[in-house]
Amino acid sequence: MQVKQLLPPHKNIISIPRSGQHFIEKSLRTYHILLNKDFHYCEFYSCCQKRPCKKNKDAIQKHHDIYNKVELNENERYLFLYRKDIIQQAEAVYRLNKYYKEEGKVKIDYTNQTEYNNLVKFIKNYKPYIEKMHNKYINDLPYVLDIDYDNLIINFNENFKQILILFDIEINNEYIEKTKQIVKPHKTIYIDEDTKNKIS
Repeated sequence: MQVKQLLPPHKNIISIPRSGQHFIEKSLRTYHILLNKDFHYCEFYSCCQKRPCKKNKDAIQKHHDIYNKVELNENERYLFLYRKDIIQQAEAVYRLNKYYKEEGKVKIDYTNQTEYNNLVKFIKNYKPYIEKMHNKYINDLPYVLDIDYDNLIINFNENFKQILILFDIEINNEYIEKTKQIVKPHKTIYIDEDTKNKIS
């Protein structure tokens, strides 16, 4: 009788855009270099667009689940990255969209009425996607780990350790600290409190 070998669970990083997806990729890649182990990451959209990755089944895979096509099941592991602050989340995506059109633009002047109106309109249209993602991935399922971007930056070591546990990656506290020193977690505020309060 042939014993069926269990495959390791497919690993996903599901994120609302601008929530630290590539920061976590860089952190995991750095950590694996310190461990002297291979690291595989699938960009999904610019790769095979198959789940799991067609090119490397062991790859940790990126996804934004924009069309709600990712199914949650206990045979996979899901890291969900998001921002609790919905206005900050939407503004980060709005700003990214402007970057593509206006290269080099870093901070948007929301005292400009046109810019402010465009932001408010964008938030109104983008909010249902954010809420849908929150409802789907912020839960008590043992195979889903949700991490708020602000908390990730402030408490990097603690959160990164939880990610390693989720993905069944060797824990080395010294290397976690070294990873932090290399990737230098930090946050820049692009929208002021007055503008946020006005939108709220």
